Amino acid sequence: MTPSQAPPPPPPAAPLRSDGLGRALSVIAVIASVVAIGVAFAVPGPQGTVGTTGSQGLTGPTGPAGAGTIMSEGNSSYAWNVYDYNYCDRVLSQNISIAVPGPGTIIVQDFAKFTIYHWNGRVDSGSLYIENKTTNCVNNVWTSTSMVASGEASASFSFTMPVQDVFRVTSAGTYQYYLDVDAQYATVFGFGGASVDYSSWVAVFYPS
Repeated sequence: MTPSQAPPPPPPAAPLRSDGLGRALSVIAVIASVVAIGVAFAVPGPQGTVGTTGSQGLTGPTGPAGAGTIMSEGNSSYAWNVYDYNYCDRVLSQNISIAVPGPGTIIVQDFAKFTIYHWNGRVDSGSLYIENKTTNCVNNVWTSTSMVASGEASASFSFTMPVQDVFRVTSAGTYQYYLDVDAQYATVFGFGGASVDYSSWVAVFYPS
């Protein structure tokens, strides 16, 4: 009997490749993993349900009043006769007062009816001023003047004259303003004169 022979050994395994192809495949695999993770974070998930609306809170306390304007107004229909020629006369029956909380600017306006008796042959006129306690017939850009030409016939002439002025105050208090008149007219045979017949006032305070 012929003895059996052992099978031949297997061929040796091929060595691992150490060239650049293996490394490139590894890098591509890592990049693919990173991209997959990034996409997972970038794509939003499904929107959650809306929560219930909370109840309204309590109303807070009322804040302090703002620094707004203040207005005062008034009217006077008591006629004030002006008998003094070329003299500053304070129309005591026609004035206005306004109380303010602090420093600012007060603008005072008045519409007054001024009447003067004119004699033919001369110019008769009258000027109105809004002034405080310390001023008397000081001419400025707010002075209002009306006149009757000398050629007009002797008669009584009436004018509705707007007049105003601007006053700056530095503290809180009550301020009073007056209408002053400077009339220039002729007196013939003891007759003549002028009057302020009524006034309509407005005073407005603007805080600074």
